[in-house]
Amino acid sequence: MKSLQSRLLIILITLGLIPLGLSLLINGFFTEGTLLHSKHTEMRNFANEIKRQIDHNVEAIQLELKAVAHTPSFTHPDTSVADLQRDLERIASTSRFCQTMTLLSSSGYVQACSDPLSDREQDRKVSGIVASGKPEAFAPAIHPADQHKLFVEFYYPVSDQTGKGLRAVRADVSLTAISDILREAHFGQNGKFVLLDSRNNVLYHEKSENLLRNFTAISGVDFTIMPEGGEFAQGNDALIYDSLVIPKGAVFPTNNWKLITTMDKTEAMELVRHTRWTALGIASLFITITAVVGYLLANSIARPVEAASRAARAVAGGDMQTRLEDHGAQELKELAQAFNQMTFQVLQHQEQLELMVASRTRKYQDSQHTLAETTAQLHAANEATKEGIFVVNRAGEVITANGQMKDLFGLTSDQLRQRPLADIGHDLCVRFRNPDAFASLWEASLSDQAIISETEWVLIAPSPKTISIYTSPVLDQAGQAIARLWMFRDITNQRLLEDSLRQAQKMEAVGRLAGGVAHDFNNLLQGILGNLFLVQQDPVLRSHEDVRRCVHSARNAGLRAAELVKGLLGFSRQTHLSLSRCDVNEVLQLTEALVRPTFDPRITMTTDLQERIWGVNADGNQIEQVIMNMIVNARDAMPNGGSLILTTRNIVIPADRITFIPGSAPGEFVRISVTDEGTGMTEEVREKIFEPFFTTKEQGKGTGLGLATSFGIVQQHGGWINCDSVPGHGTTFHIFLPRNEVGAALPPPEKRPPQTIGGQETILVVDDELVVRAVAEAILKKHGYSIVTACDGEEALDKLARHDGEIDLVLMDMTMPRLSGMDTFRHMRKGQAPNVPVVICSGYLVDLSGFLEQTGSVPNGFLQKPYDIEDMSRTVRRVLDETSALKTR
Repeated sequence: MKSLQSRLLIILITLGLIPLGLSLLINGFFTEGTLLHSKHTEMRNFANEIKRQIDHNVEAIQLELKAVAHTPSFTHPDTSVADLQRDLERIASTSRFCQTMTLLSSSGYVQACSDPLSDREQDRKVSGIVASGKPEAFAPAIHPADQHKLFVEFYYPVSDQTGKGLRAVRADVSLTAISDILREAHFGQNGKFVLLDSRNNVLYHEKSENLLRNFTAISGVDFTIMPEGGEFAQGNDALIYDSLVIPKGAVFPTNNWKLITTMDKTEAMELVRHTRWTALGIASLFITITAVVGYLLANSIARPVEAASRAARAVAGGDMQTRLEDHGAQELKELAQAFNQMTFQVLQHQEQLELMVASRTRKYQDSQHTLAETTAQLHAANEATKEGIFVVNRAGEVITANGQMKDLFGLTSDQLRQRPLADIGHDLCVRFRNPDAFASLWEASLSDQAIISETEWVLIAPSPKTISIYTSPVLDQAGQAIARLWMFRDITNQRLLEDSLRQAQKMEAVGRLAGGVAHDFNNLLQGILGNLFLVQQDPVLRSHEDVRRCVHSARNAGLRAAELVKGLLGFSRQTHLSLSRCDVNEVLQLTEALVRPTFDPRITMTTDLQERIWGVNADGNQIEQVIMNMIVNARDAMPNGGSLILTTRNIVIPADRITFIPGSAPGEFVRISVTDEGTGMTEEVREKIFEPFFTTKEQGKGTGLGLATSFGIVQQHGGWINCDSVPGHGTTFHIFLPRNEVGAALPPPEKRPPQTIGGQETILVVDDELVVRAVAEAILKKHGYSIVTACDGEEALDKLARHDGEIDLVLMDMTMPRLSGMDTFRHMRKGQAPNVPVVICSGYLVDLSGFLEQTGSVPNGFLQKPYDIEDMSRTVRRVLDETSALKTR
């Protein structure tokens, strides 16, 4: 058995027998298993068909009981017992399934019975069924002594029209129909069926004497603990079975039945026995052939292998000159040649390996020296940087931490290396003004290795500083995170310098704005005061025409001052917008028709308007003012004439292009372009054109608020303005307005006949400025009103209390000492004057919706100072008329 030949023979025979034996075993096993599975499937399908027939019968029973439960006399609470008995007997006589029907009260007492002889005592199960409103059935069945018949009690609740439970119908249903189904069913030559209830009691058996007996006692097998299918022994017989559970709700609401199908295993396994005898015959023949072939092969293979083995032992002993003879079969020749070539190459590789080991040793020593130098340089650079740096590996260990960490946080490198990562995070968190924010970043970096963050936070300990924090993963060559880098940089001085620069820029802008406002207002006040001085000097000797001219000049200066304030409010975006759907093509056409007659004939104005221009939600008057400003600037930039082009286009700006359009946002926009061939602007001038009071025009020809106001209006509409200009080649202004098709165009103003602006009512004028009160009082008295004045809100409330019911309207300033206009309005609406109309006056725009949020109500009108006398009179009259109309409804 130790020779190669004998071993090869045994191996070859074994290799042939093992697959054969396995195939026979597997074939027999799977054949038996497949056949059993097939029989079980056949039994299960047959049982499911029987179950379907049982379900059909039970559904018919339940439908019949449901119809009985809805009998009108049963669902009425006041039906007499006689009527109940009569209807129940009539229904029972026509029933297909029910042997006996009984009508029970909700407490379980009998109210009527179709068969008095079979009536039983009160049944306490009924109360729960009536309360739940669900049908019930109970098993085991009734087994009378004089006949082999089974019955099942069915209960069905009876409710009135409101759904309230009144009583229940009980029916004794015979299982004869189900027994007939099982008796007529046949499976195989000796297949049998048994029907069990939930307590393992027999509901059907081929022997009627076994009815209602426990099936475990009959068969000796407890099917309640056995799987759904398998086999068991009954006496000397081996049986296979399949158990099908008819679940709760499938047959009866409260019972699970079980259908057992059995079959003799000998009948099922007949095919397996024939298969096994055939396989044994084939196996015997195969073993004989394998033994003969194995002997011949082993003899031919063993001889050259033994020669190769002897040569290999010689080489292993150090004899590299050993060679194999290359004769015999082609494979043996190739084996001998390969063996001889191998021994030759082994000699060469041995020499090369010795040289390589010596070279690698020298390179390793050199790399160790280089690594030491690099490590020293990195350590020096790490310590020399101004940032605090520490690196944590994936195991939570600090790899490195430089000296700046001590300067920033008071934590030395040794302290960081010797402490757990959670303690380090806590020590860092408590040093920030907002520790929760840093804690969130710290926890996020621990849970997400890929997170990269750069933020700024204020450090409060060991000393107040502004810290820039950068963290990112450290990746290996494969892109996998192996550690995390934290860098902390002190940017306190940088932020202080930036704040100082911003403050200086703000002061420069405020100074320019204050200088412009002071210059223009001083000029206007000079005109107003100078003309009033001329009238005051000699009012008697001067002619009426001179006085009228001086007063007219002073009024014009006042109007210019009001326009200057309006421009400032527009620049600060404090103007009120009346938004509606606006067609920019119509606005451009109207503006062009308005200004064309005033232009120099040498200026050619043309329009290039897109036909189907998108709608925008805008204030048409404000957009007209913006376009007018652009056209006037273009006209002034072409003193010798030229071409002026007005263009509209629908523009879609994708998100990836917003960086190329200053101030832009992605979306759909309508673009208005005003292009001239004027003098153009340098880069320095173009950067300042939207600043207030900046102008390149001569003294007296421009206020410097036109483009600033236009910029504020367009931004208030959600858009922006771009400017392209080349000195000597002209300028183009692009106005972008967001598309909005939702709004509806405002109808033209309704023409109303002139109405009177005077009256007889009493008006309370409230203003802390004496001159404003005096002017309002004089104007309103001129129109016939009675006037009561107050200098602030507290005095106004006092006057309202003293003139209880006499004040018809309050004309009140918004900004006053002691009690503001809004606070006064709140006291009026919650106090003694809840229904007195109020008109608010203010030098700046007032959002009336703010009154609604703070006081729960809004004023009846608003006047912006300085108000026009006629506008004030019309507003007062309108509010009085509207209030009067409401009172008469």
